Parts: sequence; C-alpha cells; structure tokens
Amino acid sequence: MCAQPDWRRAYLGLGSNLGDRLENLRYAVRTLASHPEVKLEAVSAVYETEPVGDIPQPNYLNAVIAVSTCLAPEDLLNFCLQIEAERGRVRQERWGPRTLAAGAGCAAAHGTSSAAAS
Repeated sequence: MCAQPDWRRAYLGLGSNLGDRLENLRYAVRTLASHPEVKLEAVSAVYETEPVGDIPQPNYLNAVIAVSTCLAPEDLLNFCLQIEAERGRVRQERWGPRTLAAGAGCAAAHGTSSAAAS
C-alpha cells in the first residue's frame, strides 16, 4: 500500500460499443475499484454517443470516473489495458468498434503527467 502523500487524482474515460455495453462499463468500474492502490471517488452518468470516423459501428456508451491512486500513470494505464483485454478487446483498427476502451490521465501534485491508449 502507498503512503498517503503519494496518492493523486486521476480521471478515466470509459467507452463500449460491442456486447453488453453497460455491463462492460460496470465491469471496468468494479475492477478498477477492487485494486488496492486505486480508490473510486466518483462516477459520471452514462452517455450514448455516435462513433467517430468512417467505420460503420454501433453507438457507444461512455462514462468518466474519478479515482485516487498512487500508481504511476503508466501502471494505471497498464491496469486499464488489462481490464480491456479481460473484456475481449482486440486492437484491430484505429477508431474501430471495441468491447471496452479505457484512457487515463493523472494530475500530479507538481506538474502533470498522463498516459492514454486508443
């Protein structure tokens, strides 16, 4: 477990447009909250949005969560990528359909660092 001053706020964007979209988002929230170095702080409403790009695909469900974490941004991103893989995400084409997408940004106490995956 991390020392208290090492905890920082991070905001994670979640999206899904394949399978049980709402359950995919719920799974991501539950799994992130179960990590001992991640504390769930807030969850946004869920929004349905149209996909970006020229690839025909279903609409997305999207949400944002706020967490406190002592994980390095890269470690938080890797955990998000692990969750995506557990839900069957396969990266085939940019802007393509996906069971789950998670992107992370982390604001540090001194300066800002971020990590993101498409």
